Amino acid sequence: MTSLVTPWVLRTAVTLRLPDLIAAGVTNTTELATRAGANPDALQRVIRHLIHCRVLRQAGPDRVELTALGEFLRTDHPARLANTLDQNNPYNRREAAVLTRLPDAVRTGQPVWASCHGHDFWADLNRDEALASGFDHALAGFPDFLAGRIARGYDWTSARHVVDVGGGTGRVLAELLTTHPRLRGTLVDLPHAAALAAARFAEQGVADRASVSGQTFFDPLPTGGDVYLLANVLHCWTDEDSRKIIDQCVASAAPRAVVVVVDQVMPEQPTGGDQRGLDETDLGLLLLFGTKIRSEREFRRLGDSAGLTLRGCTAIAPADGWSLLTYTVDD
Repeated sequence: MTSLVTPWVLRTAVTLRLPDLIAAGVTNTTELATRAGANPDALQRVIRHLIHCRVLRQAGPDRVELTALGEFLRTDHPARLANTLDQNNPYNRREAAVLTRLPDAVRTGQPVWASCHGHDFWADLNRDEALASGFDHALAGFPDFLAGRIARGYDWTSARHVVDVGGGTGRVLAELLTTHPRLRGTLVDLPHAAALAAARFAEQGVADRASVSGQTFFDPLPTGGDVYLLANVLHCWTDEDSRKIIDQCVASAAPRAVVVVVDQVMPEQPTGGDQRGLDETDLGLLLLFGTKIRSEREFRRLGDSAGLTLRGCTAIAPADGWSLLTYTVDD
């Protein structure tokens, strides 16, 4: 419980691309050091620890291979764990520094990104293109994980036009448009993400039914949608800011529109199951944004404060706490 070594050995392995090199056939430890640009003796000590952690196994004298666990650390693995561990990514480096300030965040209940890096999180992203790109890359696995579940977890048959608010690079909206050919969509996100989304829509053959709006979601949104989707968005924002985002959705929506929120939902009471991942995310939100994973009751209260009625909360990935919440606009 006290060691920080193993988490950093895993990050070092990913940063040096050891799993990728071994998967490509570079199994000799001396050659691994050369290809990874590492000191041979120091790397051998890392390899020894990775063997003890069952990430690698000895495959002969001075040779190693990946275990089933080690396969998860490849950059091409669908789980995309490497995205969040790679210290070549400036976002991951800054996030790691923030974690050391958890005692301060717990004392104050406030985020510590600004005190650690000089600007609050979103201001930092807006001023640093490499950081913004790194953030998108670190979280790229989440849209992949969620897209199919969102496409199947809600009855989209009556929807005509979905506005994906904070839709990132378009992974979720592209899945929706591909799965539901009668649906049209508009993606809203900052210009760098919106441009990547437009390219994705063209590549996936849905550009004729998709448009993008490069803007902040605190400004007036594209009008006329009958579904306003907020997927993996609200947990990054306080209740006050979340209400502002929802207010823009309501102001722009067509009559009888719905607001669909996809987010993690915290159980009201501990379930007795393993929810460490949910708890770790919750603490990460405190560190970065001063926010939290809301419970269903808190989501209901948030909707009430913005003139919405929560009509349903459906688990779409129960093991990880992900749910789809449907709101209607009060008359």
